[in-house]
Amino acid sequence: MYIVLSLLLLKVKIFISNPLANIPVFFFPVFELFLFGYLNKETHNTGLMVNFFLVGALLWVIIYRTQQEVTNGLVEEIYSKNLKNILSTRISLSQYMLVLILVSFIKLFVTFTVYVISSKAFFNFSFLSLPQFTPLIFANFMLFGSTLGVLSAGLILRYGIKIQFLSWMTSMILYPFMAIYYSVSVMNWPFNIIAELLPTSYLSNYLRNPIYSGVQNIAIGVFLNIFYAIVAWSSLRMLFKSALRKGVFYFQ
Repeated sequence: MYIVLSLLLLKVKIFISNPLANIPVFFFPVFELFLFGYLNKETHNTGLMVNFFLVGALLWVIIYRTQQEVTNGLVEEIYSKNLKNILSTRISLSQYMLVLILVSFIKLFVTFTVYVISSKAFFNFSFLSLPQFTPLIFANFMLFGSTLGVLSAGLILRYGIKIQFLSWMTSMILYPFMAIYYSVSVMNWPFNIIAELLPTSYLSNYLRNPIYSGVQNIAIGVFLNIFYAIVAWSSLRMLFKSALRKGVFYFQ
């Protein structure tokens, strides 16, 4: 645990001491805020989905930034030829991935703070007006983002840097099926089947209609989240063992 804490503090120190490299932490969330904020104003004038564009944009930022930070952290260590040095110490791959996840959560907290303050300042929208289970839903979106990050990291370890596009593309592939801005009922077959397999569709549905959807949507979303997290971590171990056995890891 001491090694994990030390590595975490090192990552945080790098994050604080290199502000130019952390521009995406602030730029993309604010970009999404203004894009969907003005779209929200337009739809508000026509009586459509009031304020949910702002909430949906934040939900997407949570998943995308968490997944990307986890996978990019691994890719950076591979490019710098430092991953083998890290794993040659007493720290395990699972512990190192845990550090990357915690760092992504710290960065996400900064992103969330900027987003919430900006949404209140520019669009007079308060997240305190959201349903009571909103923090639980945000936490589940963070968990799903980290799950995607762990899964894509395992694939990169197994198949090499040639599939590094997964570091930014994994969550993008699932984006249309997450049903963040719209319900599953408007989707065609077989896309609606894919959406029903993702926890995001149930959690987002609760935020859109907390009265009609009920807490059962949250329960289903949490169950799917835990299931996929177990699958992702199990896959990470199997893929890493396969990379070691085939020698792929030693050439990265």
